[in-house]
Amino acid sequence: MNEASNFCNGNCHNSKPVASPLYAKLPYTPTGEDLETKAIPLDVLHFDPNYTELDAHSIFGTQQVKASHDWFKSQNKRPMIISRSSFAGMGKYGSKWLGDN
Repeated sequence: MNEASNFCNGNCHNSKPVASPLYAKLPYTPTGEDLETKAIPLDVLHFDPNYTELDAHSIFGTQQVKASHDWFKSQNKRPMIISRSSFAGMGKYGSKWLGDN
């Protein structure tokens, strides 16, 4: 799995609940399911406080694909990498897998 995950549903520490959860403000949820199920809460701020988990979730998988691509290239091998988690620009390093639909 190359997606940042969490074994709680949303915030694991209920001592610091979010007053107005970000997922409740989204106008559309693709599956209609809770986006925070077994995932990092969307409200989490990253090192640069201008970015929330909602903004950066799929960068994690894309950076793994890039690292794998760079390693294969350094070994003079031709990379063929497929990932389920992707972000804009990942096509330069690997391909997108849509899952077992």
